Amino acid sequence: MTDKPAAIWKNITRHPQNNDLLARPLHDFSFTLASGSIQGFIGEKGTGNITSIHLLLRLLQPDSGEIKVFSRISGNEIADKIGFCPEQFNTFPGVKSRKILRLFGKLKSNPPRFNSFYLQQLEINDLLDIKFSNLSINHKKCLGLATALLNDPQLLILIEPTEGLAPDFQEKLYELINHRHSGNHKTTLIATSRVNLARRLCTHTINFEQDRF
Repeated sequence: MTDKPAAIWKNITRHPQNNDLLARPLHDFSFTLASGSIQGFIGEKGTGNITSIHLLLRLLQPDSGEIKVFSRISGNEIADKIGFCPEQFNTFPGVKSRKILRLFGKLKSNPPRFNSFYLQQLEINDLLDIKFSNLSINHKKCLGLATALLNDPQLLILIEPTEGLAPDFQEKLYELINHRHSGNHKTTLIATSRVNLARRLCTHTINFEQDRF
């Protein structure tokens, strides 16, 4: 692991607003995400684990406190280092998978690249000419994971990563994440309510409880 943290939440407070009723409150939340770790944020919906990730991704803004990613508060260079896949990946239904990957690739400053091991694990080559609406639930999630893995991001953020995946693809995902962490300083942050997943996959975990925040 490197000495520099991948992310820091410092004294974060966030109360739900009228326009984001699904967001959960955080009160004076502080946490340091170690570089090179596979960190689990474990908790049921409503405990704050997903809200903390939405704040890191700037999908929500804190009422107070500060979040830094790779020692910076904001900037395009940070976005290029982050890959994100939500619990349910939804995108343009009539667009082929090949074009969806290209569209997400255009959000990156550098031309999109894809690790051949990820292509194999997610069976992406078999999906390229299929419209999103015609994909199975399993392959929709695989495509979401693929968009998150473009350019092999320094920080990969996954919310309920096995949701929608067939059992054999769950095993492929475990192998994929372990491969990411073999011999480099990639960091993965996983928000999940599945304790067994976190115990099997994560090197570090923190439990979010309903009455904690």
